[in-house]
Order: sequence, then structure tokens, then C-alpha cells
Amino acid sequence: AALEPRAYRPFNLFVGDPVRAYWLRHAGARIEVFEIAPGLHMLTSADLNDPSDPRIRLYLPKFRDARAPDPELEDWGTWASLLASRIYPQDAGPKAAMNLALGGEFGTVSSSVIGVPRHPGFGGGPCWWFADGAPDQAAFAPVRW
Repeated sequence: AALEPRAYRPFNLFVGDPVRAYWLRHAGARIEVFEIAPGLHMLTSADLNDPSDPRIRLYLPKFRDARAPDPELEDWGTWASLLASRIYPQDAGPKAAMNLALGGEFGTVSSSVIGVPRHPGFGGGPCWWFADGAPDQAAFAPVRW
């Protein structure tokens, strides 16, 4: 929050670890920091869980209804297919899809799913699956380090 806001364009940023999560919002004269309560949330260019955002309105319930991933088994369930979805409400237009394909204007160029263990040091540690391209065209694969 102490960063010089004029040095950055507006942004939303998620920062988290196994204990706490934060949403940093820069939308004007200052950078604000909000603690995020435990649970499943969605952040786009709008506010956290903002129901006026058509992507959040459509996809947050779908993620909440989906079977939870099991990162230790490298099983992301339906989350990978949700991230690959180009479905959007006709009245909202293609910017409401999860996986954006807007021609030369803007589009999804990669996708990640990341699992952070609740208790660091136990189990397999963090895991990261990455699609090197739009997730409907590039498969998710584990990133090994």
C-alpha cells in the first residue's frame, strides 16, 4: 500500500500464502489492501466477487458448484475445463467468457492453476499446472522445479 500509485496503471492483484490472502486494488489515487476471507472467490478487473461483472456472475457459481480439485493427486477436476470455457451470455458479449478470444484486441494467452498446501512442509508442497496458450488449445501440464 506504500507504493507510489502514479508509478503504476490501475490493477487488481492477489497475494496469498497458506494462512492469509489479500487483494490489492489500485484504481485511483492510492493502492488499497483488503484481507480476503477463507473460501472460493473470483477476481477480474472488477472488485472481488463483484456480481455486476458478467464473468463473475456467470463463472463464480460454476466454480463453487464444481468438484473441488485435489492438487496432491494432480486432479484439477472441472476447473481446467471452466478455465477453458469460451461460453458467455449473449447480452454481455465475449468479454464475459472465462477464456477470452477477442481478436487483436485482447485474449487469454496462458492459464495457471496453483495449489498451496494448508500446512507448509507437509505433503508434496505447492503445485503448479500451466497451459502455455489459451487453455482450450494448450493442455495443462505440471511445472516442475
